[in-house]
Amino acid sequence: MKKVVYSALAMVTTLLLSTPLVSAEETTIGIVSVQPKDSITATRAIELSTSNDVYLVVDRSAYASDEYRSRVSKLVNELINSISDNDRIAIAYSNGRSSSVKLTHELTSNKDEIRKQLKEDESIVNSTHDEYPKYGDSNNLYSYIESLKDKSENSRVVYITDANDGQSAFAYDRYQLGALSTESVFSFVERMNLDVYPILLTDENAKAARQLKDHAIEPIVQNEFFGENVKVDDTISSIVSGFKSSLYDKIVEVKTTSKLMTLNSVTVTDKDGKEKSLEVKENKVSSKLELPSSGKVTIKYQFSGTSEEDAVNVEVKTSRRAFIKEASQLKRNVNTVITL
Repeated sequence: MKKVVYSALAMVTTLLLSTPLVSAEETTIGIVSVQPKDSITATRAIELSTSNDVYLVVDRSAYASDEYRSRVSKLVNELINSISDNDRIAIAYSNGRSSSVKLTHELTSNKDEIRKQLKEDESIVNSTHDEYPKYGDSNNLYSYIESLKDKSENSRVVYITDANDGQSAFAYDRYQLGALSTESVFSFVERMNLDVYPILLTDENAKAARQLKDHAIEPIVQNEFFGENVKVDDTISSIVSGFKSSLYDKIVEVKTTSKLMTLNSVTVTDKDGKEKSLEVKENKVSSKLELPSSGKVTIKYQFSGTSEEDAVNVEVKTSRRAFIKEASQLKRNVNTVITL
């Protein structure tokens, strides 16, 4: 007997002998070759959490104004009401310096606790009547986020400010996390995979708005928020509606990177086992899907190809950012031993 070792595509290998089998008495045999089928089909699955972590950060630098406090307080409460009961919320405050963002309540899904904390925080009228922790302290927002072991993939910092003279957190390259770190705020945001959702109660041409856009962060601008004739309830409703849509309208996008492969099917299964098939056309799917706001879902996709270069890219994203990215590639890594 003689052993022949070769590599083959898993599950889809067809063996062809190039010459007829010889008798057992002979000392040599014909060459054994491998003929893979035209394509191999692979199925992959990605499990993801659809829950959200929301950090509500309020700029206190102009908090002494009664009108500012009243309207901003109402906006914050309406934002809290719009967040799913299963999502987590944290409360923090800025004094206009990005390295000094004070966390007053850690992430929780208990909205009553958050509302209670807001009432306590209202006794602080502006930034000059409070102390702000430095980076490295447990109640510094950046340090807290960095220490989390269960941070949601979809984490958002909602920053509410009047952006007075551009002095607002998340708006300056020159701002660092603090004396203990030379990392910029924008680098931190990218490293921690955070979506910054600035609500600027100022003019769209404000310096802070331009700086945010330079870093591909699109602010929500409401320059009439403090106007005398503005309908505050309508304005707040508009802000909240946009915020909610951008947080909960999720798109599952699957597409191939090879013209030689075929995306066969994509399904999404929720935690209760309910399965939904997404329509696949021209080797891609892009469907707006109402995923549950909390819990886990599994995205399963099947594709066929002919080469190790064949791959698919999977993204789950909101209207603002992709928070899940994955790529799957075909592999030729199975060794087969045949004994004749």
